[in-house]
Amino acid sequence: MTTGKVSPLSNPEVASTPDAHVDRRLFDIVSAAGYLQAIGATSATPKFVRTLVADGDLPHLKIGKKFYISKTSIDSWLLRHERRTR
Repeated sequence: MTTGKVSPLSNPEVASTPDAHVDRRLFDIVSAAGYLQAIGATSATPKFVRTLVADGDLPHLKIGKKFYISKTSIDSWLLRHERRTR
């Protein structure tokens, strides 16, 4: 029995909007870059995220052949790399 609720991410029009990334808990590489862009890091690219994963700077999961990054890991990485001015 289903509740009739449809995930907003299953709708391609909604999934491409910035707010669609905010409610997710796990992101693949491309979606992680999209999340970063949605919160203001407009120059973040999938290549940038892949580099962070490959260098061990961003904790991740590997499920099958795909890499996934948790929203918590991304947000923690942002806080660790935040620079403050004097």
